[in-house]
Amino acid sequence: LERVGFGLLLIVAFSLGLAAVLTGIGVLFVHAGRLMNRIQVIGRVPAAARFIRYAPVLSAAFVSLAGLLITYEALAQTGVVRTLVLVLPW
Repeated sequence: LERVGFGLLLIVAFSLGLAAVLTGIGVLFVHAGRLMNRIQVIGRVPAAARFIRYAPVLSAAFVSLAGLLITYEALAQTGVVRTLVLVLPW
């Protein structure tokens, strides 16, 4: 509790680093999209076109599912909901 300033500095540094990484990824995706349009990969490879079309939906579904599972685990650990035993193949 005596190192509040150091904690705030760490939070600011982490936030700036995260912002820089996310901005860099966004710029990379913009340039990659322009490159894909220039090369016209979609017109020549139908499977790649389908993947490129549905990739945002699949990634959003994956992130949403992961968020729901994490939320459920947190609620189960606090006792708000009962633990559900999932049978996984591995």
